[in-house]
Amino acid sequence: MKKQYFATPEMIKHYHRELAKTRQGIPDVPKTLEAMRDQGLLSEKPLPIPALDGRMDKQEFMQAFDRIPFPANPVIEDFPVARSQDNRVVFSKGMDVICIQHIHNYGYVDQTLGNVYAFTYVYQGSCSYIFDGTEIRLQPGNIFIASPGFSHEVHTTADTFAIETMVRDSAFEILFHDFLTIDSPLAHFLRKPKQDRKNGYYCVVRADPEDEEIRFYQQAIACECVTENLYSNSCAISMIRLFLARAFYKYEDTLELYKHDFHFDRPDQGSILRFIQINYQHITLEEVASYFHYNKTYLSRYIHTHFHRSFSEIVTDLKITQAKSYLLKTDKKITDIAQMVGYESLDHFSRSFKKQTGLSPVAYRKNHMH
Repeated sequence: MKKQYFATPEMIKHYHRELAKTRQGIPDVPKTLEAMRDQGLLSEKPLPIPALDGRMDKQEFMQAFDRIPFPANPVIEDFPVARSQDNRVVFSKGMDVICIQHIHNYGYVDQTLGNVYAFTYVYQGSCSYIFDGTEIRLQPGNIFIASPGFSHEVHTTADTFAIETMVRDSAFEILFHDFLTIDSPLAHFLRKPKQDRKNGYYCVVRADPEDEEIRFYQQAIACECVTENLYSNSCAISMIRLFLARAFYKYEDTLELYKHDFHFDRPDQGSILRFIQINYQHITLEEVASYFHYNKTYLSRYIHTHFHRSFSEIVTDLKITQAKSYLLKTDKKITDIAQMVGYESLDHFSRSFKKQTGLSPVAYRKNHMH
């Protein structure tokens, strides 16, 4: 009978650290597991599943999730032949959800999600998704959501800890069915895959890395996937709904939509304004024109006619309005706020802010705080 082998992310990371001490090159994960098997470093018996709790602090949770076991055979044997999917992704009986960890140097070439939606939450380090020659870099707190048909590469740093949650599309569509009737960026994003099954669509939510509510929901989802009791599937799906609904509710202004041909259903003034509102931090008039297939000069006149302001005035208003909110509702540094709303330099931000409000950012915060 063929031997079965089991591993954990912790075992792989330890092996990589030992290799690094000898200044040897670090092989990708399939080759790592093959070497570990040959050296007798893999378990031939199923490994115990550590206890997880959504209320764990970040470090406790990462340490526990590092010890979540997975079968090594599919990765070792199938990866060289079938590089089209992550072979650790196997839905357990009765489950519509699974959580995996992105392991550094896993060896992705072209991972294509089939009939699943997937979202990645980054705890620490950085994680990059590459598709169509475009790189989307995720930092701690960021959430990347991909529709079925998502073809991509994933790259992480050695210190990255990121969890990818995959949901069967049938469950996901039921989960967010009532969202589809709302006129919002989330609804437009969710409707696109239903209208177009040939292409993948992706979006990023730039959540605050210290947002304990968002992190709690992610950890609670992972807990249910590991526990797998009678109610785990229902609980996991409910937690996903809360996780994404709260993320969009709190951070919709950070939403970034990807796909060269992605656009809202009707390229009218409402759609154009929403697109600018969502991408105001770094959007240019040229990019808006390209997105909606408009001539740049025509779009500039169109914006003046319908909004009675120039494109730059709209963008500046959005930046300053969001900056005011950060100044009054958070204790973030002025330099951080400047970057968050899209200014490359503190000096430029301060000049624009004072021109709009008559006060410097520091004075505005001081005068309006109670």
